Amino acid sequence: MTAGISTAGLLKIKTATGFSIAMPLAMSLVEDAVFERLRGELPSAPAYKEEVAVRFDYLLVALIRFLYSRMHTDSEIQPYLAAFGDGTAPVEGKLENDLYLALSMIFRSDIQRRAVSAGRTDIVIREHNFNFVIEVKRTFDEWSIAVPGFLGQTTAYQQADVKIGVLSILDLTERDAGVPGFEYCFEVHERTIPNESGRWALVMRVPGNRTLPSKMSKPRAPATKSRRRKSQSG
Repeated sequence: MTAGISTAGLLKIKTATGFSIAMPLAMSLVEDAVFERLRGELPSAPAYKEEVAVRFDYLLVALIRFLYSRMHTDSEIQPYLAAFGDGTAPVEGKLENDLYLALSMIFRSDIQRRAVSAGRTDIVIREHNFNFVIEVKRTFDEWSIAVPGFLGQTTAYQQADVKIGVLSILDLTERDAGVPGFEYCFEVHERTIPNESGRWALVMRVPGNRTLPSKMSKPRAPATKSRRRKSQSG
């Protein structure tokens, strides 16, 4: 079964129970490309089928729209995304609250919900008879090191629910090359569990500690007199 979303015109989702949702959708080319790529990778997760796949696609669109918006948002509006230099680094709760407020306008959601797999979750998206848990973290480490370290907790909340969820990471690393491209901010990861079919997480990288484009310019050293004369004579 395909996931059931077309990103052209009107987004219409019909679940296995016949409940349908419609909302206007205007996605950019880069957003649409990310959505299609992820939808091609997610079927590897056994839980991604029928109603779960349909509802997860809906969440996926919301997360893509959220990150696209935040990558364009002025740091004065969302200060936790700004470069902090020698100041105090933002806590992960800043991203958690921002993401919760955005998603709660679309989904039935809980924040800091207790008694989920005997723990406390960051954000829960409540569906009809299952839940998606979103774990929120921050990192100062290289991306390839950070993600595996967070997957254990993210997937632990799936032990008595569908085996697919979300890990959202506020990336506070120093990046000389600037903010990573939008296309590289979403990944699908599996965490293998002995004697199980595996647990899965969509990983969303939210770039913080951002360097403004205007700060990326590196002025050339002023030319010496001899270099200027040579240039003028040529």
